[in-house]
Order: sequence, then C-alpha cells, then structure tokens
Amino acid sequence: MALTKDLPDSPEDIIEYLRNHPDFFVEHTDILSELNIPHNTYGNLASTSNVASLIEHQVAQLRQENSSLNEHLEKSEEDVAHQRKFAKTTHDLSLQLIKIDSLKALNDLLSKSLRQHYQADQFLFLVFKTPIDSEDYSDIRFHDTNSKLAFMFTELFHHNKPLCDSLQTEHIDALFGATEEAESIRSTVLIPVQQSDWHGMLVLGSNKQDQYCHGFEIDLLSYITMISAALIENIVSNSHTTNQGGDTIMTDKKILPAFLLCFFLGMFGAHRFYVGKIGTGIAQILTLGGLGFWSLYDFIMIIIGKFTDSEGNVLTEWT
Repeated sequence: MALTKDLPDSPEDIIEYLRNHPDFFVEHTDILSELNIPHNTYGNLASTSNVASLIEHQVAQLRQENSSLNEHLEKSEEDVAHQRKFAKTTHDLSLQLIKIDSLKALNDLLSKSLRQHYQADQFLFLVFKTPIDSEDYSDIRFHDTNSKLAFMFTELFHHNKPLCDSLQTEHIDALFGATEEAESIRSTVLIPVQQSDWHGMLVLGSNKQDQYCHGFEIDLLSYITMISAALIENIVSNSHTTNQGGDTIMTDKKILPAFLLCFFLGMFGAHRFYVGKIGTGIAQILTLGGLGFWSLYDFIMIIIGKFTDSEGNVLTEWT
C-alpha cells in the first residue's frame, strides 16, 4: 500500500520520500503505533520479537547522545579546572620571579617550580651571546653565539616555536651530557626566546614518556621563559651598570614616560620601544605582553627602579 496516491511503494522511493518529508510522522501520528523497528544487538539484527516503536527507538538514541554529551561536558569542566589551576600557578610564579635579583635565586626558583609543576627531572636555561659577559650558575649557562651547541639548534631559533619530544640522543647528550640521568630522559620540551642582543632557550627533560605536548601548559611555560629571559637580561645588565670608579652610569631615559607607556600600552611593548629595546618590544606585541605577565613584570621593575634601557643602564630619574 502506497503512502500517497502518487508515490510508488518501492523501499527506495519510501526512504527518499521520508527523507524529503521529515515531518511526515508528525502529521500522521496514527501510524506510529503500527511501526516496529528492529534493534541492533552487538552489530547484528535482533530477532523480530526484539522490536520497539519508532518513538522508543528515537528516545533511546537521544538518551545515548545525551549521555555522550554529558561525558564531554564533564571532561571539558575537568580541563577548564586544570587550566585554571595551572594559570594560578603561573601567576604565583610570576609574582615570585618579580622579586628575583640574582642568577642564583632565579636558578633555585625555576628548578624547584619546574620540577614540581612540570615534572622536570632535568632543567637548563641556555643563553647564547657574543661576547659572553657573565659566568654560569648551576643550570643557567652562557655560550658563545657561534658555539657548536647553538649551531645544533639553529632551526629551533629560526622557527622560534616550542619543540616537544623531537630530540635525538646526540642532542640530549649535548644538552645534559652523556650521563645516566640523560639516558633516563623520555620526554623533552625546548622553548626558544629572543632578546635584544642574545637568544636562548629553556630546556626541560622528564623521565616520563610523552610528558610534554603542545597546548595550554606549554603556552604558559613560554611566558615563564620570556619573563625569565627578561630577568636574566636585567640581572646581567645591572652587574655592568657601574664603571671602574664605581659610579652609576646615567641614562637620558626617564621613569615617568616608561611608567605611563607601560601602564597604558604595556601589552604592546611601548615602554620597551621607548628605552630602545626594539626586539623585545616586538616580542611583546606578538604575545600581547606575554598575556600580561611580561608587561606586569616590567611595570613593577619600573616602579621599584630596576628597569634598564637597551644599554643596560638603570632608569633612575622620574622626570
């Protein structure tokens, strides 16, 4: 029996008609009680006794879809909670970094925090600069820009993006040495950083397989790296702000303009352009001030009188 006068009763025509008229059963509710749809059981068609009405079948499908949506929602809520926790950890670490005034203090804080929050069994912060004007301190190490180690990671600095789990054994040995600790490393992440007159990278190694992968946590690690790089630059610069007579080298840059530029346009690195730090000013534009963390650090350094110009001279006068 055909559904309409003009509709052929072949299965293909009926299927096509129903697809083109999704409201058919809404307009013909009387037929619902006569319809039975066999259920799929483990991939096989159930017996004719195991049937249900169209409505029951649709309800079952909706319940299954709702259950799947609830699982995705719960997973999303867990991810958001985890990201909030990590963001707070990064915020707290940033506030601690602001107080740092030596390479020793920076090394100790980074080592402790990265081991705790990023499960890092090995940690390095490498600075490539010519000439080398500072001595190594523990895991913060200085190398010549033309060193073999710098050459090995040329592509990393060229792309200027984090690199996760792509190191060969020779690279791991070059970074950490051919030691038993290095042989235990199963996962790595490298965060490149560019400063006004040097470049470098933060390196983490974990004994846990697949510990590091691109995502929110690595993005936050990049901001920690940028803040740390700015700290290293300031610490090294401050160590050279006195001449042989011990007098402070003066700069013509003033605190008040830097303060106002950082307060109103800090996300765009305006204060760094003002003092001649063009490279890091561009970096702040691209990262919106390191999502605020980097610009906040600069703002506090300006207030407490530790902000420097491109020559490493401290801004000491407000106007």
